[in-house]
Amino acid sequence: MLMVKFGYFWSVIIVFLMAFLLWLNFSNSLEYVKIRKYPTITPSSNVTCKNFLTQKDAQDFFTANGGPGIDKYNLDGDKDGKVCESLP
Repeated sequence: MLMVKFGYFWSVIIVFLMAFLLWLNFSNSLEYVKIRKYPTITPSSNVTCKNFLTQKDAQDFFTANGGPGIDKYNLDGDKDGKVCESLP
């Protein structure tokens, strides 16, 4: 009976450890996940409107990376919420 309880204890520990490692892996790669749709952009890139073919692509990227509240790439020059307005 003791062996069954002991085995259950370690299986629970292993499950929690695996869940923690998965969470840790995904939490560290969130930046990459946000921009992997755009192959010319890496986390250290200097992103400009030239990186996008259409305004919709730029807008989607802008929204996925914080939107108007966090414009870390300064894509929205006039701060109206629309980026790269010169693109088709």
